[in-house]
Amino acid sequence: MKGLACLLLVTVLVSISQSSVGAEFQFKCPEQMTPQERKKQTEEFWDYCRKEHPDWTIGDLMDYEAKLLEENGCGQRSGGPGTSAKADGHTRYLCVGKNGERHFSFERSAGCKEIRLERGWVNFSLDPSAIVDVKSGSVVSEPDGKTVWVRFYLASVYDSEDGIWSYDYVESMHKFYCGREKTSLVKGTYKLDGRTVHVQPESESVIETVDPGTLNEALYDSVCGRR
Repeated sequence: MKGLACLLLVTVLVSISQSSVGAEFQFKCPEQMTPQERKKQTEEFWDYCRKEHPDWTIGDLMDYEAKLLEENGCGQRSGGPGTSAKADGHTRYLCVGKNGERHFSFERSAGCKEIRLERGWVNFSLDPSAIVDVKSGSVVSEPDGKTVWVRFYLASVYDSEDGIWSYDYVESMHKFYCGREKTSLVKGTYKLDGRTVHVQPESESVIETVDPGTLNEALYDSVCGRR
């Protein structure tokens, strides 16, 4: 869908990269940084991971995140990754601004509601426009690539290509064709305000190119361990 494709073109904000590493970075806990500082550290850490640890998977990133948070006394998940309502030491909220526009935040204020991180899922990224969670242990290797389950929580409402239905949440299986720079949304469920509005079958899946500097590329790199 075009709306979801647009989402995948946003600058990646990988949650693990909100922490930094060894001598390469001056470490700061996420809660000690401004959104601008977190964004900058995110970009620097992601570059580091791709260069120094190209074979790391999503699971490796989350394990390393937990290690850094614990070693530095930062806020952290209780009971292990994906078992609490927190992501990188923060609870996620969907808030409505004075202008009526929705956005995601780590800070709770009037008009905000909590977006729980469900058991078995780990946070992959969070910015004002979207939250992306990945199902822990859902990466499956196939002869021509790997699949993984992903959830997208969207601050804005997107329209389907035909304009018949709208959505603000997608839970979908994505396939990454490792070594080919290709991906496809295999199947997925689209919802609006918690109500299912469309279910995409595998027969509608379309293979697309993974564009550089996108969330799609970040997922591709994590799942495929691209060098």
